[in-house]
Amino acid sequence: LNILFGCVKLKSLSIDGAESVRGLEFSDVNTLENLWPLLNSFSANSLINIPQYMFYKFTNIDNISLDSVTEIPESTLTGTSIVTADFPSVTKLSDYAFLDCSALKNVALDNVISIGKDVFNGCSELKSLSLNSLKDIPSFEGFVYKFSDCDRLETVSLNSLVVANDNLFEGCASLKNVSMDALEIIPAYFFYSCSALETVSLDS
Repeated sequence: LNILFGCVKLKSLSIDGAESVRGLEFSDVNTLENLWPLLNSFSANSLINIPQYMFYKFTNIDNISLDSVTEIPESTLTGTSIVTADFPSVTKLSDYAFLDCSALKNVALDNVISIGKDVFNGCSELKSLSLNSLKDIPSFEGFVYKFSDCDRLETVSLNSLVVANDNLFEGCASLKNVSMDALEIIPAYFFYSCSALETVSLDS
């Protein structure tokens, strides 16, 4: 992608025949966020892998199409302005995948089986979350998973989730509908202060 270095007015990029990207140092996040400051659409539906930080703080991008990618690496979409996350082949969300995606409203990633830390922290506009293949939410030393930053979250579907931690939805004041049909134990304070909650499906 160094062939496009310095193309600061680039708004749309489609490389649908490519299986990999190279030519840029994707660890230099300070350079990346200013690389294509006006870019609002990216399509690469043949890509299988994307590097860490590829869209780090791309604040104008709201449409990313990655139909073949199987993992969203660490901080790849951190701080972007995407509205919908619908990547049909993704099975893994690494640490900070959607951190501070404050415009993100809808997540439908029903093939995801693994998530890392702080994946949805700072997603203050998130309204709908569907991760129907996820079986457990991991715990890390000194870290407890919560959706408390997602204060507009209304609908959650986690129908393969068997194990979850305490306080998972604590403070989700807009949460209305939850479907978690495989959950075996309801942890402590699971729905604490979910004052809008209307429907809960826990068939197991």
